[in-house]
Amino acid sequence: MFKTPLSALALATISAAMSPSVQAQGIVDSVPYLTVRNVNPNESPKKYYGKTRGPLSAGFCDVTRSENSFLKPLAEIAPFYIPEDDVELSTIRLFEMDQVIETLKETTGARNPLLYTHGYYMNFERSCKRAVHLQRNVGLEGKVMLFSWPSAGDILNYTEDVSDVEWSSYEYERTVRRLVEEFGEGRVDLASHSLGGRALFNALRSMAHERIGMPPLLNNVILLAPDVDAELFALYLDQIRPLANRITLYATDTDRPLSLSRSVNGYPRLGELGPHLNRMDGIEIIDISELSLQSVSGHVYHLYNPEVGRDLSQLLNEGKSAASRSGLEQVSTTMWKLRADVKP
Repeated sequence: MFKTPLSALALATISAAMSPSVQAQGIVDSVPYLTVRNVNPNESPKKYYGKTRGPLSAGFCDVTRSENSFLKPLAEIAPFYIPEDDVELSTIRLFEMDQVIETLKETTGARNPLLYTHGYYMNFERSCKRAVHLQRNVGLEGKVMLFSWPSAGDILNYTEDVSDVEWSSYEYERTVRRLVEEFGEGRVDLASHSLGGRALFNALRSMAHERIGMPPLLNNVILLAPDVDAELFALYLDQIRPLANRITLYATDTDRPLSLSRSVNGYPRLGELGPHLNRMDGIEIIDISELSLQSVSGHVYHLYNPEVGRDLSQLLNEGKSAASRSGLEQVSTTMWKLRADVKP
């Protein structure tokens, strides 16, 4: 059970009113979170955290999913069906960071925790939804902690989001260090999606100089569709590679947001396939371009593609390298292709 929140009044302020019928139909999942967003104390859970910068805040977000039977046939026949709108953020429970970490220790048990960082165009509600979808798709219940930086949640605010994720890198790094302190060196997994990869990359660069000749600080580092300058990453790879037991990169040639980002930034993105990946020695690159898209953008495959979910599960829950995981075919020294025709 979760520990007593800091303030019953605060909890009452940010708890959504759910009718008995909604409670009966809904399935509630929770994820612990840390965020550096501003607070709107008189707003509903969906708007409690805003889109501008704020002090570090911690707690749990509860997501309710309604099992609407009329949506199930749609899910089966629509090639780009994404169930994100079938869930809603129902409650936010405020806790001290210490309390959140202690609860995470209880729910992970002997397993490693996973710190997940979202990407561009994510308000706080959507970031909570995606953390829930990730833990369901990969089978990570009780292991996931969300780090939510102040993305504006506006598709036109890309440059502002870039500034905010860079600003958030300092607190993100402090969070990583705290988790390592609590769980032990080599016991923490990190995963970032899209623009969130910049916070992870910045933290790795910052910590790398302290670990020369030392054992790995982290277990898995997973880059999902990273919107990171591929050439810049390659320049620092020799320094950051020793920080983790394994670095895994998921990439594709069907990612439309990354293609647009390349046009805006002028250089290939790390999450795109191309000759720039030939310089990535010592990491495991997973090519998922053979998979059928579960979204029009081709950008959120870690949440909704079952093949990616199974591969991530073998990596995170079973500790298997790419060479040992089912569904992968090695195509070069550092690259494996994830096959669409392999069933569990």
